[in-house]
Amino acid sequence: SGKNVRAVAKMPLVAVDLYGDSCGVAYFPPSKDEGAGGNGKGAKMDDEMVAMMRAMAKVKKGVLARSVGDYGETNVTLKKDDATSYKAVKRYLNKGEGHGAVLEDALVVSETKGDNIVIPRPHLFMGVRRTSDLNDATKSKFASILPDEDENAENGNFSAINETNTTSPVSITTIAMDGSSQPKGDDYDRVAFQMKLNSKKKLMTILPEEALALVIAQCKKKVKEEHAIAENGFEEIKEEDDDDEEAYMDYPPAFAIPGWAATDSTIEALIDAAGGSGCGPTLHQRSVAACVGALLPPPTEGNASNAKPAPPPASDLTKLLTETMQIKDAEAAKEAAKEAGLNRTDPVEPDPFVPLVVLAGATEEGVELTAVQITKPQGADAELHCPFGNISVISSVCHALGGEGSTKSVFESALDELREQIGVAVPESEEPTAIVTYGSVEKQAELSSMLKTVLTKYGKDGQGNDDWDGWDQDIPLVSTGEDCVPLGTAVLGASVH
Repeated sequence: SGKNVRAVAKMPLVAVDLYGDSCGVAYFPPSKDEGAGGNGKGAKMDDEMVAMMRAMAKVKKGVLARSVGDYGETNVTLKKDDATSYKAVKRYLNKGEGHGAVLEDALVVSETKGDNIVIPRPHLFMGVRRTSDLNDATKSKFASILPDEDENAENGNFSAINETNTTSPVSITTIAMDGSSQPKGDDYDRVAFQMKLNSKKKLMTILPEEALALVIAQCKKKVKEEHAIAENGFEEIKEEDDDDEEAYMDYPPAFAIPGWAATDSTIEALIDAAGGSGCGPTLHQRSVAACVGALLPPPTEGNASNAKPAPPPASDLTKLLTETMQIKDAEAAKEAAKEAGLNRTDPVEPDPFVPLVVLAGATEEGVELTAVQITKPQGADAELHCPFGNISVISSVCHALGGEGSTKSVFESALDELREQIGVAVPESEEPTAIVTYGSVEKQAELSSMLKTVLTKYGKDGQGNDDWDGWDQDIPLVSTGEDCVPLGTAVLGASVH
C-alpha cells in the first residue's frame, strides 16, 4: 500500500539476483526531496525553469544504482558444534526473530577453517511439497542429500524426519505444516532441511524460506554498511542501539525471478522469506531486469561543481539501439519522400523504427530467452536511469535444465521456439537488432558460442528463401557485466516505489 511504501521511503532498496550463479546484490539509495534544484525557490519560478533545474539536478547526481558485489553461491553456511551458534539458530527457528544474532554468531560468509554445516541454495527448494516435484537439475546437483524415492508414497506412506540420521550433517526430508506428525501427501506437506548443527543435540529442521531469509538478511546488512560508507565516507560508523540492531531488516527488497522458477508456491515462500515489517518485496522478470541493467549508463560519480553537468556515457546497448533507430528512421523518411515524389503527393511521416532485442541468460539450473521491443527514447535530462521509456515483452521461453550436459540442447530448442513465436506475434518485425547475454562471465561465453553456431545455421538455411526472417550470424551479440541483473532489478524496484 501507499502507506507501507512511504514508511520505507528513507531506506535504501535492496536488489538481489537470487537465481544467478553468484547471487549479485545492488541497491538504490533513498530519495531526497531537494525541490527544484535544491534551492527552495521552485515555487517562484515558471514551470519551464523548474523542469530545467530538476533535470540538471538529476544529471548532476549521476547514476544512483550501486552494486555491492555478490553473496556467493547462495548457500547458508553455519558453524557446527558451536554453543553460541546453536543457541542463536535455535532461537531464530523457535521465535522467528534474532536474524542479527545468527548473522553475527552462526553464519559463515567467507571461507574459514572449521567444521561447518552447509545448506545448499535453499531457494531451489522453496514451496516444494515433495522431493519428486524438484526439477531434474536440482535433483542431479543435490542427489547426495535427497532421500531415496519412497515406493509407497503414492499410497500415502511418506517418510517422517529421521532422528537417527547420523551419517549426513544435512539432508532433505518432508514435513507436515498442519501440525501432523507425519506428512500425508497433501498441500500441507513441505520439503525441508534437517541438520545436525550440534553432534550432541537432536536434529534441527529448517524450511528453505527460513534458510533463505538469512541470505536476504545478510544482503540487507551488507547494503546498510555500503550505503553508510557511500553517505559518510570511510568515517567510523557508530554502533547502533540494541533496538536498532536489525533496522536493516525493514529495508524494502526487490528480487529478479526467472520464468522457470515463477511458480505460485515459490513466490509465496519468497515473500515469506523477504522478512521485514514494512513494505513487501517487488518481484521482476529476470530477463527484463537484465535489459534495464544493459541499458543503464555506466556508474558515474556525482558532479559537485556548479558547472552544467554533462550527461553520462551511454551503455553499449543504448548506443547500438540509438544509432540503429536513427539510421532506420532516416532510410524510411527518404523512402517516403521518394514515393511521395513519384505519386506527386505530400510525404507521409513513417512510423518510427521499433528495435527488437533478444535477451539470453543461463545458470546452472535453467535457461531463459526473452524477446522485447524497446521504444520511447528519452534523454538523460528526462530520466537518467531509463534511456528508453517502454520495454514490451513479446515472448519468453524458459526451461529448467534436466541435469548436466543439457544446456546446449535446451538452449537451441528454446531459441527455435522463441524465433517461431516472434514470427507469429510480430510478423512485421525485422531480425533482432541485438542479442544480449547476461549472467556470469563463463555462462555468457558459453551462450555466445552457442548463439554463433545456431545463427550461422539460420543464415545458411535462409539462403535462397524468400520468406527468410533475416536471422543470421550478422546479428550483433552484446555481453554485459555480471552485476547487470541486480542493477536492473534495483532500478525496476525503485521505479515501482
